[in-house]
Amino acid sequence: MSNKRIFALIAALLVLVVALAGCGQAAAPEAAAENPPAAEEQPSESAGGASDADLSITGLVGSEQALARADLEAMDTIEVVTTNKDGEEKTYSGVLISALLDKAAVQDGATTIVFIADDGYEVEAPLADIQSCTDCIVAIDGDILRSVLPGQPGNMQVKGLVELRVK
Repeated sequence: MSNKRIFALIAALLVLVVALAGCGQAAAPEAAAENPPAAEEQPSESAGGASDADLSITGLVGSEQALARADLEAMDTIEVVTTNKDGEEKTYSGVLISALLDKAAVQDGATTIVFIADDGYEVEAPLADIQSCTDCIVAIDGDILRSVLPGQPGNMQVKGLVELRVK
């Protein structure tokens, strides 16, 4: 092989390498768009934004609510004693669900409330039953919120509660 051909082959390979390197850099922003930064790296919303909400009340309400834990702690709370599936009694402190629904102004025609957990679990209950319940609360239980609904089935006791949706 002549030196001229070897030189041409090396030059062609260099051009190919530079072209491929350029393609890799052009693809980087696209890859970043497909893999957004983790939640802790994303900029937080302004004060009072949805990112500050620990509990949202949505759906057929006159005023959707996005309540931070501090908002709930500042409201009137009651203590409720309930028995778990193992027969053990536990006392929870929290805000009456009926008070939260009053604050959100449930619209006429609403019949159901959906309790939604942070893991996507959902369970529905008749709205009238929850509104008339004098000891159904959103409990502040350590770092989480939970629905405490004495007398209701165990699947209604939602741990990691993040939303009350009125339907």
